[in-house]
Amino acid sequence: MVKVQGYLQSDIKNFFRFSENYSTKPAYFMMLFLCVVTCGYSQQTFDAANKEYEILQERIKKKDTLIYYITKHYECSQVLSGRIDYYYEADKLVLINHLYKQGLANLWTSEDYFIIDDTLKIKTLTTEETIHLNTEYKKDEKGTSSISVEKVIEVVEQRMFFDSTATSTCFARKHAKNGLDWDAAYFNSLALKESNCIEDDDEIRDKYKLLRKAEKKLNVGYSYRKQQCIFYMW
Repeated sequence: MVKVQGYLQSDIKNFFRFSENYSTKPAYFMMLFLCVVTCGYSQQTFDAANKEYEILQERIKKKDTLIYYITKHYECSQVLSGRIDYYYEADKLVLINHLYKQGLANLWTSEDYFIIDDTLKIKTLTTEETIHLNTEYKKDEKGTSSISVEKVIEVVEQRMFFDSTATSTCFARKHAKNGLDWDAAYFNSLALKESNCIEDDDEIRDKYKLLRKAEKKLNVGYSYRKQQCIFYMW
């Protein structure tokens, strides 16, 4: 018991030594204050840009006549192909939707690039993955057996917000459900929470530049003739 008290007394002395170090204490609290302010500002600026992005999505869904788009396709191989939709308002590019397939499996990935004043502000990546299959065996009154398969899917959405210095902060949401019972409205109602970024800033900037080049270089529409490759044009 006495030994424990000794340890406590030592800790108390160390605490008061720190408290007496007036040059360190203000700097510590200043760093903490700046961290809180920066995080709060980042959240506010993301919320503002994200609200604009969601309003634009809703307008596109309702086919707002002030917004028009063009579609371009590319095909680099049997395992890499995609479609790019460019959305404009008042002749200014406001959104790029990139839908592509990569790999032998027939899995598609969708990503949005939301643009304000010709600057990338939000990059959204949505992925869908089959987590597992639940197999159920049934036998009716006649003794006939049947098998039913329930596919459980998980959808993950991440939004990268780029601030005025082009540095990203990421927010995400995910949900898993039986594929037949999937509720898009419920998923869209889930809150976006700050998370680790799963994509690299430089990689996203390079992809964005490539898609902007494709805006000018790729042919409009789709042809069953050999498609151009988005990576080998320049």
